[in-house]
Amino acid sequence: MPEPLPAGAVNTAAPEQAGPEHDAGQVMQATVSRYGLNPDDLVHVADFNQWVQTEDGPVRIHLLRFTTFEAPAPALAAHEAVFKPISELRGSAPVELGLVREVFNLIMGGGGR
Repeated sequence: MPEPLPAGAVNTAAPEQAGPEHDAGQVMQATVSRYGLNPDDLVHVADFNQWVQTEDGPVRIHLLRFTTFEAPAPALAAHEAVFKPISELRGSAPVELGLVREVFNLIMGGGGR
């Protein structure tokens, strides 16, 4: 984060053993620290369990959801984050589009609340 997944990343199953860098708590702390977010405004969505394989090894993709009415766009914009509607994501890497689809299905299906 915040870079896109490396070229050649492909979906994979979770490894039998994952190192501490894949821990949801550590990812949450790093995200809050890096972007200056309020930890009370975020939750880790445990139902989202996606992994990709890269040349450097497996990468767990975590989903953090804002509990506020709207995401803090100004705070994230300071880090060059841009919110885009799904329709603007056409042409993105297929593996990333697949992750967006999984998030959409989880949220629209009522999971992760």
